[in-house]
Amino acid sequence: MYIMGNISSVELLDHYRRGVREVRNLDIADAGETPLAGADLRGIVIKDCFVVADFTGADLRDARIDANVKTCIFANADLRNADFRNSALCSTTFVGAKMEGAMFEGAYYHGIDFEAGYLPEW
Repeated sequence: MYIMGNISSVELLDHYRRGVREVRNLDIADAGETPLAGADLRGIVIKDCFVVADFTGADLRDARIDANVKTCIFANADLRNADFRNSALCSTTFVGAKMEGAMFEGAYYHGIDFEAGYLPEW
């Protein structure tokens, strides 16, 4: 099951907790709150979305994020085996994140096209 439209990150977390594991074609924003910080979002699929959110310390193991990820914070998040291939990572940070097995091939960040095996340190 997946949803379409525009939602806040509070609504995204609520949908995830109700069993929705895939979202598409959404604008997702924190709107002044940080409900995704520390959240369990294992295996979530975020596809063709525009995302502005704080995922500090979130569990995103095995997540698939193929989206425009703008000003997102993944500091200290668990991104093991997360798939960011072909995402646009604009002003995004990954400081302290667990990155083993994460995939960024084809992702783009301010003039950098990521190659297979590249893991961002910023």
